[in-house]
Amino acid sequence: MKKNRFRIKYVGAVAAALLAAAPIAATAVSAVSAPAFAATTAKADAQPSRDELADAVKQGQELIGKLDNDITAAQKAKDDATKAGSDAQAAIPAAEQDLADKKDASGQAAADQVSTVAEQQPIIAAAQQSQKTAQGWIDRKQGIVDAAKQDLATATATVATADQAVKDAYGKVQTISDQITASKTKQAALQKHHDDLIAERDKLTPGSDQWKDRDNLATLTQGQINDQITLQGKLGDQLDAVNTEIASKEAALGDAQVVEQQKQDYVDAKTTELNNEKNKQQPIIDKAKKDIADAEAKIKASEDAHQAAIDAVNKAQEALDKLNAAVEQAPKDIAAAEAQLNKLQDQKMQAQVDLADAQAKLDAYDGKDHDARLALQDAINKGKALVSTHGSDYTDDSVNMFKQALDAAYGLLNDAKAPIQQLIDAVTDLGKAADALVLKPTQPVTPPTTPTTPNTYPDPVFSFSDNFVKDPTIATGQSFDQNAGISAWTDSSKSTAIPVGNWQVSSSVDTNKPGTYTVTYTITNNYGKTATLTRTITVSALTESQTSGVVEVTNGSGAALYTDNATSNAAGRTLAKGSAWKIFGVVKDAKGNIVAYNLGGKQYVKASDVAVSAATTEKGTFTVRYAANPKWAIAVYNSGLKVQKLISAGSRWQTFGTKTLSDGKSYFNLGGNQWVRTDYGTWSAK
Repeated sequence: MKKNRFRIKYVGAVAAALLAAAPIAATAVSAVSAPAFAATTAKADAQPSRDELADAVKQGQELIGKLDNDITAAQKAKDDATKAGSDAQAAIPAAEQDLADKKDASGQAAADQVSTVAEQQPIIAAAQQSQKTAQGWIDRKQGIVDAAKQDLATATATVATADQAVKDAYGKVQTISDQITASKTKQAALQKHHDDLIAERDKLTPGSDQWKDRDNLATLTQGQINDQITLQGKLGDQLDAVNTEIASKEAALGDAQVVEQQKQDYVDAKTTELNNEKNKQQPIIDKAKKDIADAEAKIKASEDAHQAAIDAVNKAQEALDKLNAAVEQAPKDIAAAEAQLNKLQDQKMQAQVDLADAQAKLDAYDGKDHDARLALQDAINKGKALVSTHGSDYTDDSVNMFKQALDAAYGLLNDAKAPIQQLIDAVTDLGKAADALVLKPTQPVTPPTTPTTPNTYPDPVFSFSDNFVKDPTIATGQSFDQNAGISAWTDSSKSTAIPVGNWQVSSSVDTNKPGTYTVTYTITNNYGKTATLTRTITVSALTESQTSGVVEVTNGSGAALYTDNATSNAAGRTLAKGSAWKIFGVVKDAKGNIVAYNLGGKQYVKASDVAVSAATTEKGTFTVRYAANPKWAIAVYNSGLKVQKLISAGSRWQTFGTKTLSDGKSYFNLGGNQWVRTDYGTWSAK
């Protein structure tokens, strides 16, 4: 369709307005909803708004303020670390002198203990002998009393036996008397029966059969009577014998009772002697016990004083160790603070550059916004004039579409937050809407549509610390934190973290069982995009074999002790840096790498915390002789120079080598991390 000249001139005016506005490369989404402007709705998502630019300026100013505070804090940390190191260095000479004084006091306390033991031991021995002698007298008297009581018990038993014998004899008399009485009763009954038979016989004719029968029965009964009389005679004889026995047993009972009384008298007399002896000896025993207790208390007091001196040496050594550690740590803290200070200053410089850039962009934005709004106002004015003057020349639909474009443009012009590009695009859209006007009776044309560009969302990402090992090998029983050293982020900018609680982790690691295990991590961001990470964890079996030698702690923080060869169960103790320890075993992993050493008694240190120490191995005999006082005992130290015990003057000890410890002095090795000063005695080669 042929276009009129006015429309062409209008488009030229629109073009002029667009040229007057500062061009902006980025595009913005148009707020116009009319179909004629569909082609411009996907423009310029990346173009920042004025609020965003103003926020960037404000955030830059706030960041610089925060960095100023952080720089002040970092400078203070550096100053504090410098002062801490200086203070510690200045305090070391006094701490060293205090340690030396404490060691001298410990030596004197040891000598005092030896002297006290030497003084009190004879007192204890004499008191023990006195107590033993006094107790011996009591024990002898007690033995006599015990023997007399035993004799008395025997005599009492004899009396009881004799008394029972008398009672038994009287029992026999009663039995025999009862038998005699029974026999006499029976004899009387037989006698009456006999008399009755004679009386019956005498009433019968002599010589008759009945007479003979009664006579025979009477004769028989008379025999039975005679038997009873004979029995009574025998029982009488037995009764006489028993009465004679009673007299004898009563005499024996009387004798036994006399003996018992004699024994009782003897017991009473010896008990009196025993009590007298106790009264005599008990004060001696009590005094001996008191003398022993007093002597032992003095020895205990000397031991306590010696132990207190040893504790004072250990505390002084610990204080010196802390000062040395502080001196050693100070440069590290200063360097860390210096690094942090430099980092913050760099960040501030960058923040200042970014702030200047943000301010420049904001100023440019305000200038372009002003120009774009002037251009849009001019385009709107021309559009209104076009509709007012020539609107009737065009179809109603095309005029309505043009009016919609005008309304949309006017809405943008009144929107103080409308992006610049939308203002510029609105000018272009008005031109396109003007170009779309058609003369009557031209059929309306449906505006073309432009397909929208699909949204593209970022994938989440993982990041790892410098010491992270993706596929590690760990020892059997060693603790393993599967999330250590791993971070998750919503996108590659790493500005927003995905919390560990939102991770999905699939793990089958069993650190107590050698083998190869897989751990899979899955993370999901707010856009529904996921990422995965797969790790292979090897649990290696450990082997321990016997060995010998000495290791020295090289870790600046000391070597932690563990109760298992996998060094996973901490014992709660740390060996000081520079201290040396005898080893009895070496622990290796499946690849033959040394991972730990056994210090004996289920005490292990990590191989990374120590180094094998070379010490001379000459053997010999060391005799204690402290030059300043040959009668003094000397201290035995561990390799950390802490006092372990005292050994007496003149005692002899086998040595296994020499070494210079952390105080710069030479020491003999007595074995088992026991060291004595080489100048505190004499030595001869073995």
